[in-house]
Parts: sequence; structure tokens; C-alpha cells
Amino acid sequence: MKIRPPLNPWIGITLAVACSGLLYSWVVYDTALRGAVYATAICLPIIAFERGLFLRRLRRRILELPTLAYLLVETLVYGLMLALGFMAVGTVIWAAGWSLSDWRGAALPGITGVAYGLVTCTLIIAILRVRDLIGHHRFKSLLIGRYRRPVREERIFLFIDLAGSSAYAEAHGDLKVMELLSALFSAMEEPVRANRGSVEDLVGDAVIISWPMEEGLHGARCLTCLRDVIAAVEARAEWWQARFGMVPALRAALHGGPVIVAEVGVEHHKITYFGDTVNITARIEELCRAMDEPRLISADLAARLTLPHGIALRALGPQPVRGRDHDIGVCAIDIGPPAARESLRRRLARRAAMPRRKPAPAPANPA
Repeated sequence: MKIRPPLNPWIGITLAVACSGLLYSWVVYDTALRGAVYATAICLPIIAFERGLFLRRLRRRILELPTLAYLLVETLVYGLMLALGFMAVGTVIWAAGWSLSDWRGAALPGITGVAYGLVTCTLIIAILRVRDLIGHHRFKSLLIGRYRRPVREERIFLFIDLAGSSAYAEAHGDLKVMELLSALFSAMEEPVRANRGSVEDLVGDAVIISWPMEEGLHGARCLTCLRDVIAAVEARAEWWQARFGMVPALRAALHGGPVIVAEVGVEHHKITYFGDTVNITARIEELCRAMDEPRLISADLAARLTLPHGIALRALGPQPVRGRDHDIGVCAIDIGPPAARESLRRRLARRAAMPRRKPAPAPANPA
């Protein structure tokens, strides 16, 4: 499954790269436009590669390398792409007659040009990684100090956890289940980013994702994110089976409502949420186990959504939940054709009945 990343960040990235090129060229060459053209041509392909827009399989293999090898290979790849980009744009400028020097001067980067390109790309990629780590909404909020004073706002929360993790840990050990969870959380990153979600926390075998209410409702992003996460896992079913001896089965709960949001901490800053909405989402996730339904959404949130293609809801009526005086209406989330659906309990039982074997060596992790 290929997920198209949002366009808005790339507009800002292009402007930032072009402005840095303007400044560099003005300082070095006393002309601004040339630097903007060169900077955009040599830096954007590197940033696009880093974001997984092309050569995705190579990018994934580089990420799996040990730290020292990763840094070495990443630097070599950056340098090669920078040189090729510089050569390509320099050749075009020289052929069009816009260059004041010969082809060698226009198309071959100097030491200062290579250093500028690597520093600029590294800085922008580092900022993007921090943004991905804490979520685009959190990143922006921390920069402007939006939550230094507690704020009440409406948010949607999506809880996703790995079903059967305890049984898997008993069979394969804690280290193996941690390796499984690490791979699973990594597989979720791209669908969450593409659907404008923020990963708020990783707790045990669960991940908590959230959206501001309007963002999560727009295009039913909270539902399409869940659909894309499941599709990303199922698309690599053979790899999961070969690497871990199973394909992860996921439980998910969705709910939205008012919460209090505040930035806490002095040395380590964190945005935290307080309110009944988070507690109800956790209780709905518990209902997934009790009702043998892999995916549930509160009826209140479901009523505000326009369902995307390939997703259907089944009303299950009001259900009692722990710690609540009144029942909560819930709906089951069905993804894909009815013939492909299977209850979570049956899926786990079928997995448990399969003969246990030592996982085979993993094939290359596909993009």
C-alpha cells in the first residue's frame, strides 16, 4: 500500500530550502537567484528520499542498519544524490546559456557547495524527525507555547493495541515480543503521518493517536488512519509470518470529546490530556475484548462522521462499561468486504491451534 503524504509540509520545505539558497548565494556569489535554483534542485530530492517518496525499499534497509553503518551509508547516499542533483541543474543552466562559466564550473559542486547542501539537508531532516516524533500538532503547539496555560478543546482519540501479546510473550519471550512491537509501531508511522494524526504515547503493547476534532472528522481521517494501519500490516503478511511466526492482530477503539490540554514539565516538556474522553476511549477498548469485536467506535463520534469507502459501521447499542453510571452506545467498525471479516477471537484461536515453529530468517523488509 502506497500512502501519499500531505502536501502542505512540502510547500514550507521548498520555501525554506530556496531561502537558504538565496542567502548562501548572496554571501558567496553576490547573486541570489542562482543559489535558490541550485538549493531547491539538490536538497529537495534528498529530503524526498528521507521522507520515503522514492527508493522506499533502500530507505527501509538503511534504517535497519546499526547506528555507525547507518550514519556512514546515509552520508554516502546524501553525497551522491547531492552531486547528481547539482550536476543535473548545472547542466540545464549551462545549456540554456544562463551560466557565466563553462560546464565544469556550472555542473560540478565545490567543497563549499557540498558542505552547504549536507548541512541544510541534515538540519531540515532533523526538524522533520522531531516533528514526526511528537506529532505535527504537538510540534507547532510547543513552538508557539499554546498549552503553557491549560486549554479546553475537543479531540478524537484512537487506541490501537496488539491482541494476544501476552500469549505471544509466553511462547517466544519478552525480547521477541518487544521486537515485534517495535516493528509494528514502525509500520504505523506512515499511515498516522499521512492522516495528520499525532502519536501521543506508546504504552506497553498499545499506541495512542489523536487529532483535533475538526481535523479528525475531515475526510474521516480517524477512520482512514485505522484502515491504512491495518492495510499496511496486512500488505506485509508474508514478512510478519516469516519474521515472527504470526501476522499481528489489532484491536482498536475510537472516541472523541472535550479534554483539558496542558504543557507540563520544565526540562522535559510534554503535552498531556486530562478528561473523561480519554477514560471512555480506554473503556471502549476493553469492550473489544468482552464483545469479541476487534474495532469499536462510540456512537456519539460515529454520528459525526461521513464514512469513507470500504468502511461500514454496525450499531451494537448501549453497553455497560467499568466505572460509568450509564451505558455507552458503540458501533463495530467493519473494514473490507464482509466475506473477508473474521472475529478476533476466532483469529486468535486459529493462530493458537497452529503448530509452533521457530521463525525462519526474515526476508528483506519490503517498502
